[in-house]
Amino acid sequence: MSLRTDVTGSLARLTEIQQRTMDACMAYGRAAAGKLVKEAKRTRPWTDRTHLAKNSLNGGASRQGSRVRVELAHGVGYGTYLELRRFRHKGNLAVVFPTVKRMAPEIVQGWAQTVRKGGA
Repeated sequence: MSLRTDVTGSLARLTEIQQRTMDACMAYGRAAAGKLVKEAKRTRPWTDRTHLAKNSLNGGASRQGSRVRVELAHGVGYGTYLELRRFRHKGNLAVVFPTVKRMAPEIVQGWAQTVRKGGA
């Protein structure tokens, strides 16, 4: 006894769901990056004199194969001096890593819901 079935329709549907899920993940990644930037600007630990460091905080989402990468970064050259411990401020003015660390659970939970929905 043998069983024959045509799975091309099912494979096409799975590919469609996968693409829709990836698109939803990219949209969520862009939204999460926006949340990170907004929170970093709101909770910056330094005194804002020129607004240059605050206004140059930026974020985004990019696709790398089957992964979505969310980024938060300084846009000024001296952002490194604000963030790293080995410089004058000893990391006391850091905003990027503390913001990501604080918001990561919320972002991962939202991402899980996005993937669970399958892009719907």
